[in-house]
Amino acid sequence: MIEGTKIEGKTSIDGIIDGFLEWVQIDKGLSDNTFEAYAHDLKDFVAYLSEKGIGFLEDITPSVIAGHLRLLTDIGLSSRSIARKMSSIRGIFRYAIGEGLTKSDPTEGLKMPKTISSLPDVLSIDEVNNMLNAVRLDHPRGLGIRDRAILETLYG
Repeated sequence: MIEGTKIEGKTSIDGIIDGFLEWVQIDKGLSDNTFEAYAHDLKDFVAYLSEKGIGFLEDITPSVIAGHLRLLTDIGLSSRSIARKMSSIRGIFRYAIGEGLTKSDPTEGLKMPKTISSLPDVLSIDEVNNMLNAVRLDHPRGLGIRDRAILETLYG
């Protein structure tokens, strides 16, 4: 068990987060950017918990987490950012269960926000026509016709 995580029979959220961050950095070998994102997300979550007077893992309920997610939505975070933050929070509870510090996961049953996939950028019709017309069809060995056929196939 992580040193200093139990206080009066309850598990300190700060101790869990410290242990979790150490675990993801050392054992999981995540990139520095991913580690920093987890640390930032969890710092925000702890600040929210602190405002609510919550300092122990056992006091975090699905409604507490849902309230945090609602706040993130209200301040205008994108669904993708909220989903990442939710993933960080889920990670704490999976870690705590794996370490035998808790048996329940209040994130279980909470739905991840739907992320909107953006459509890829495409060429306009004029840009496609300009590209196709740029191919020299009068190449001596007929390579222009081949090149244009390749481009038309790729475009189609």
